[in-house]
Amino acid sequence: MIQSPTPDDTQSLLSIAVQTGLFKQEEAESLLGGILSEFHDKKLGAGHEVQIYKDESNQKILGWVYFAPSFKSDGVWDLWWIGVNPKFQGKGVGGKLLKFVEEKVKEANGRILIIETSHAEPLETARKVYLKRGYTNCGRIPDYYSDGDDKIIFAKSLS
Repeated sequence: MIQSPTPDDTQSLLSIAVQTGLFKQEEAESLLGGILSEFHDKKLGAGHEVQIYKDESNQKILGWVYFAPSFKSDGVWDLWWIGVNPKFQGKGVGGKLLKFVEEKVKEANGRILIIETSHAEPLETARKVYLKRGYTNCGRIPDYYSDGDDKIIFAKSLS
């Protein structure tokens, strides 16, 4: 079940970010926590969406996404975050969230969805999923996140 989060869901969402191993607690709180706070306060602007995936049987949050239109171009959207509880990775949660994002972007007359991600080893599976789902690897920016951690850019035409 995919739905909008409430402010009470924030700690669960930050916990998922930390469990992925991509964020330390303080990083999750400052970066993602700030985004969630602005989202709930309606300060992010038009089109910014946060959605959660809940297990229908126990209402546990298994994953979440944050996406928004790009302010730099017409009809281009950015997927800023997609995270799934590691216990549920490989079970279709991320794929359902990604499909949901693609459908929402199409409904908003979006043409292209962009995903920027790290070249770090823990994200190798995610990068393979993007390719499998029709995304094109559009390039790499060396040492973007830190020395040896490149940014990889994926895009998919949705028109």
